[in-house]
Amino acid sequence: MSLPIALAVPGLGCESQVIAGAEAHGLEVRRRCVDAADLLGACLGAPGLTAVITAELPRLSADVIDRLHHSASKVIAIAVHPDDRAGLEALGVDAVIESCDPPSELISGIAAAIQGEEPLRGVWNLERTATASRDTPDAGRVIAVWGPAGAPGRTTTALVLSQCLAEHSRTLVIDADTTAPSLALQLGLTDDLSGIILACRHAETGNLTSRSLESCLNKISNSYFALTGLIHSRRVTELRPAALARVLERVRSDFAFAVIDIGAEIGSPASAATLAVADVVVAVCRAEPLGAARFLADLPELAAHGVPLVCVITGGGQGRQAQQLIRDAALRLGISIPISDLSLDAQALTNALRKARTVRRLRRTARRAGAARLAELVA
Repeated sequence: MSLPIALAVPGLGCESQVIAGAEAHGLEVRRRCVDAADLLGACLGAPGLTAVITAELPRLSADVIDRLHHSASKVIAIAVHPDDRAGLEALGVDAVIESCDPPSELISGIAAAIQGEEPLRGVWNLERTATASRDTPDAGRVIAVWGPAGAPGRTTTALVLSQCLAEHSRTLVIDADTTAPSLALQLGLTDDLSGIILACRHAETGNLTSRSLESCLNKISNSYFALTGLIHSRRVTELRPAALARVLERVRSDFAFAVIDIGAEIGSPASAATLAVADVVVAVCRAEPLGAARFLADLPELAAHGVPLVCVITGGGQGRQAQQLIRDAALRLGISIPISDLSLDAQALTNALRKARTVRRLRRTARRAGAARLAELVA
């Protein structure tokens, strides 16, 4: 039985020989594609069709590879040039094969990779490649900061926590709030570029490295960096979940801690991508009737992601009542939620923001003991 493939290999000099010799090696070329959109159309219309690509395929990105995988298609890449391999691997293809002579060896390599056999020389199975994970001792810790609608103090909590962690370890704070991003404003950064969009573009093209990520960051101190968010919420379509997931994996390997403000929308693509890799979620609650009601209404959806939770009370006049309500809700959900009282000074915070003060001074608006307690809970 022949193995059906879609061939999208611009730049491959022996393409005609591959097509001519495919049948003899058990392959059937069902479609020849001119760009990534053409390839997606072919594979989405025929689930299970294997895509064979080269790095020169127009409009190729990590998002395209993920969509091909979702259609149950394997993606086999051919490295026409020696420097193609790293970029193709970074895109997340299933295997990379070096272009070689005679073409019959290349065809055999493609067939072996599709069938999942022990690869020939020049074939790398990316599924066997070790990646940083939550269980890797040297991997950094990803901390998501969430809070319900109504400005409970998510961004300020993320800044206070990240600054506290940065006193001891290399730390990155990230604005992944797609509705009301404000990290750059609170840090007093006036750059018109979106760091998170730039990083995601590097990830989509397979060029995300420690060096390219660093070029997207704002340096606050020697151990403290920021990745700014969207310039405007209408650019949310540029923040693709697959690319963001790759950015977070790179961040995990380069930083001891990553603190990510995901905003209020738990179900947004950016929030879902962050929660999928987060080690802990800091859930922010303003201890006022409306703030507590919104927090408790969204808590079951947040808990359903299965990520350990830590609650932060950021002020308000009913702190003890809010803590008891949260403990009761956690008991009903069958989860444990440690609670830290950050007690933000609203007036001092307003004055600090009005004067565009740095995060070091913003931290003075929170009780030092509360910030230290929160850092201990998430570290």
